[in-house]
Amino acid sequence: MTQSFPDAVWFKFESEVDLVTQSEYGGRRLVYRGGLGEPPEPLNRAQIIDIDIGTGDPITPSPLVINTPTLLGSEIISWQVYPVETILAEKLHSLVTKGSANSRAKDIFDVWLLLSRADQKTLKKALKATFSYREDVLPKNIGGLLKEMDQSLLKKGWKSAASYVRSAKSFDVTIFQVIEALENWGI
Repeated sequence: MTQSFPDAVWFKFESEVDLVTQSEYGGRRLVYRGGLGEPPEPLNRAQIIDIDIGTGDPITPSPLVINTPTLLGSEIISWQVYPVETILAEKLHSLVTKGSANSRAKDIFDVWLLLSRADQKTLKKALKATFSYREDVLPKNIGGLLKEMDQSLLKKGWKSAASYVRSAKSFDVTIFQVIEALENWGI
C-alpha cells in the first residue's frame, strides 16, 4: 500500500533485509520507494530509500540531535543522527575489510565528501571504536592500503555511483584525494 501525505510526499514499503546475511554489519534494512508528487508508473522507477537499523555499534562521539523543518508548514522534526566521523569510520571499515572485492564506489565519493567535514582526532577515535567493536585490526595506514589494493571494481562502479553529482571528479582524481587526505591525517 502506498502512503500519501498532504505535503505531496509519498512512500511505499518494499522489503526488509537481514544485514547479517548480506555480509554487512548486524541489523535490519527497511527498503522503501518514495518521492514527491504522484508516484511514477511503473513504481520501480521511483527513488529507493534504505533505512538501516543497527544495534550496538559504537557512535563516536555520540549521536547528534538535528532539527529539520517539514517541507510544508512550520513544524520541526527532531531526530538523532550519526556524526560524520562515525559514518566515515564505518565506510572506511568496509573499504578495508572488503579490500579488492569491494564494489561500493559510492563509499569512495562519500568518504571524499565527508572528510572535509570531519574532525581528525574524533575520526581516529571513531575508527578505533568501529574496528574494535567489529573485532578487526585497525590498519596503521588506511590510505596506503587503498593505494595498494586493486581498485578495478570500485572504478567500474564509479560512473553509476557519481552520476547523480554534476561536479563529481573522475574516479582517479577522487581516490587520489581520499588517499592523500588520509595519509596527511596519519590514517
